[in-house]
This record gives sequence, structure tokens and C-alpha cells, in this order.
Amino acid sequence: MEERWVAASGVRAARDLLERARRAVDDLVLGSVCAGCGLPGSPLCDTCRAEVAGLPGLVTSRAGGPRVVACGPYDGTLARLVVAYKDRGVRSLGRPLARAVALAASRHGGLGPPVLLVPVPSSGAAVRRRGYDHMLEFTRLLARDLTERGTRARVAPRLRRCRVVRDQADLGHLERLTNQVGSMRWRGPAPSSPVVVVDDILTTGATVGEACRAVAAAGGAVSLALVVAHTPLRRSTHELH
Repeated sequence: MEERWVAASGVRAARDLLERARRAVDDLVLGSVCAGCGLPGSPLCDTCRAEVAGLPGLVTSRAGGPRVVACGPYDGTLARLVVAYKDRGVRSLGRPLARAVALAASRHGGLGPPVLLVPVPSSGAAVRRRGYDHMLEFTRLLARDLTERGTRARVAPRLRRCRVVRDQADLGHLERLTNQVGSMRWRGPAPSSPVVVVDDILTTGATVGEACRAVAAAGGAVSLALVVAHTPLRRSTHELH
């Protein structure tokens, strides 16, 4: 028992050290300002941290897709934090965002252990540009938080991109749907338990829908999708991902 405690303490110490290192790097990236409000001091000030931690979560869906649990709408502080984590390389924001998703999932997800978390795959170009796979890293943080809340979760990065897709930022509703069709495949044995797909932002549901198709083609099923934020469905050429 004592050996297990010592080992666990060592893991926690290593995680704390890594988190402090990431915050130091993020201070250099942001110039020591909060990504949520711009307040000087740290990548995430206490006020914005409390705002994200206090999000009640919500349940939504898209036509033909699974039930989706999100922290909140893609707006305000939450949207700015997602952009900073996803596009500006502020990796220390992954931890508070994952905690917020885990809380929303525990409130609205109806998850029963074990949970198989499958991140939406990033393109090779996106991974090279960022220097890491932001969704895989985020899903690992989420699995840890869910497990700490009593819902045993593991990560299975089994989905792969099998063809190049266009950047979704400037695509309309129908263009997004056709852009994603047939772009993913499941690698490895069929999942033995229901899959929970993890993504950052839900708009049309095209990405989550394609993930569901790929899982189904491999003989599995998606029971739920977890996202950080969702946007109202708009049929314009300037929708967000």
C-alpha cells in the first residue's frame, strides 16, 4: 500500500511539473495575458477559470447524429479559450477545458463505465503545424478527469483520416457534409463497447457524423459525443468548424 502511495505521489509530482512547464511556455506565447479576457498575469485568470468551471453544460444534437454534450455555446470566454488552445498553441488550457467537459458529461452524459473515448482525428498537416495532436492530448486529459470523477475511461485513438479534407472554416452547410463523407476509417479490431466521440467544436455535425459512420463501418456504435462548445446551426459560408 505504501509503495502504491509513493508511486501515485510521484505521478502527481510529474504532472504538476509538466503543468508548470506548459504554463511557462504559454506565458511566452501569450505575453503573460489571460486568453479569455486579456488581463495581464497568466494564460487563464481566476475569473475566467471560475467562469469555465461553472458552466452548467448542455445537451444538443444534429440531424441523424448522436446525442451531444457540450460545456456551452461557442461564444465569449469559452470561444476565446478554445481558439487559444486549438489555434494558438496554449496547451495549458487543455486541463481546465477538459475538466469542464468532464463535469458536463457527469451531469448530462449518463455515462456508465467503462467509457471508450475516441478523438476525432486531426489531419497530418494540422499536427505538423501545431507540433502535436491537440484532440488526442485533450482526450487523454478528459479521460483522466472522468476517471477521477468515478467514471473509468480509456482513450482509443483508432480513427484515422483516409483522405484530405478542406478547411471547414469557409464552407457552408452542405459543403461541410460532403467534405467529410468517407474521410475517416477505423483502424484495428472493432470496438467491444459503445464509443464516445470527442471533438472540440460542433457546428453542422458533419465531423461527428463521419466519425459515427466510420465506427459503424467497423462494427461498432457511437453512444454519445462530447465537445467543448457548440455553435448554432447556420447555413452561411462563414460557419465555424
